[in-house]
Amino acid sequence: MSILVKVCLAATFAVAIVVLAVGAEDRGQSASAQTSGASATASCGTGNPLHGRTQGIVDVIVAGLKSAGTLSASETCSDVTDVADLADITGTLSFRYAGLTQIRARDFDGLTGVTFLQLRSNDIAVLP
Repeated sequence: MSILVKVCLAATFAVAIVVLAVGAEDRGQSASAQTSGASATASCGTGNPLHGRTQGIVDVIVAGLKSAGTLSASETCSDVTDVADLADITGTLSFRYAGLTQIRARDFDGLTGVTFLQLRSNDIAVLP
């Protein structure tokens, strides 16, 4: 199932997920583009702000932090030390073809600068 999700950030930075569209038009492509273990739990070190989130989501967050200049090209999720750094990611965050099958309750915590999440072309079956 392909899901396009828009995230509305409330004043308290809580994330409300609103399903905008569900379609099967990308189903054939999503299987070939999935990453191994994308829905596994990330292990970035106890106390790390990314620890325990869905691995595919952590991968995209880390790429976003690298694009924002918060992390260098060689740094990994273990190098994220402050949840406030996640606010450096702004605008649209795309998880297209990330191989996601689930989203955990706190996967998007701290992403206060993100105004739109693109989750199309994933087989998401479990939502919080």
